Amino acid sequence: MSKYDSAKEAEFHKKYPKLKYHVGTIELEWTKKYTPDFNGCVEFKGRFRNSDEAKKCMLASKVIKNYCMIFQVPEKPMPGAKVRKDGTRQTHADWADKNGIPWYTIESFKEVYKKYA
Repeated sequence: MSKYDSAKEAEFHKKYPKLKYHVGTIELEWTKKYTPDFNGCVEFKGRFRNSDEAKKCMLASKVIKNYCMIFQVPEKPMPGAKVRKDGTRQTHADWADKNGIPWYTIESFKEVYKKYA
């Protein structure tokens, strides 16, 4: 059994080995405890499964210094996202931008890796 939450997390960690996995847990007001995936400030997301998961990350971004998200597919629509007038839906990247959360793809993270390692 793997210590990672997903095979993509393991793949990401292999690419960026100086990041420590699940190092710090914080308590958020509305939920139980939350542990960012890497170095206590980097959250890796294939997708949000529900709006509570997104809310947890948004709250964490307010209390964790240097918090950022790695999106496997930033163009993936948010769960429950309604169709906009232009026919699109809010994506994970749109959501992060709207909430002021820095985000990267697995590849673009290499540009800032040293900042988080």
